[in-house]
Amino acid sequence: MVTALAALLALGAAACTGTGPEVPTHEAITREDPWFAGRFRHGFADVDGVRMHCVTGGSGSPVVLLHGWPQTWYGWWEVMPELAEHHTVHAIDLPGLGDSTGAPSGYDKATLARYAHTLVADRLGVRDAAAVGHDLGAAVAFQYAAQFPEDTERLGYLDLSLFSQVSFNGTAFGGDAATSPFSEAEIDEHARTYREPGALSGGFELYRSLGADVRATESAPPLDVPTPVGTGWWRRTRSS
Repeated sequence: MVTALAALLALGAAACTGTGPEVPTHEAITREDPWFAGRFRHGFADVDGVRMHCVTGGSGSPVVLLHGWPQTWYGWWEVMPELAEHHTVHAIDLPGLGDSTGAPSGYDKATLARYAHTLVADRLGVRDAAAVGHDLGAAVAFQYAAQFPEDTERLGYLDLSLFSQVSFNGTAFGGDAATSPFSEAEIDEHARTYREPGALSGGFELYRSLGADVRATESAPPLDVPTPVGTGWWRRTRSS
């Protein structure tokens, strides 16, 4: 009872004195990192019925970062400052995921790549990007390069595992010996966005569309852009 009363009094005091403007939920996680918040900015743009979220910072040649599932742009935050020393970094929330709200016309990776390209090329005016994808984001990055080679300087293809590697107790997760690589803050941030209405449905659609993704990949023209390929621990395995 005493604890509850103290909490109510604290809330009342805050309401009376004011605590300044409320921080938007999509900025809350980065506001806790003043160095990051001072160098990167959040932005939104409407793309075919989806309000797409992008975090941008740095200077130099452009790099577009495309996350996997169940992640958001925040999956890149640890590498973004180093990339920003030499590049202008654009970390995107894929349509219907993260803070990109609204349902795209499809969740196959070719369609998602068109949304990403419209955001990057038409809304941001970037037509010489290095498209870098992780997990299912790598499939989006591949389609970005395949459909828009004239706007793609390079392709980075990271950690799109085979099913046997990610099945129950698969080698990609270390089996029973695995420990979580994520901090509580990282888990909370991803959970925040995936609690939103429709967010899990969008993630499931990424997997329901895998058959269409395979067919689209098989029918795509050969890529003519430099393509580093990496495996589970960001180890570079091949470059063409």
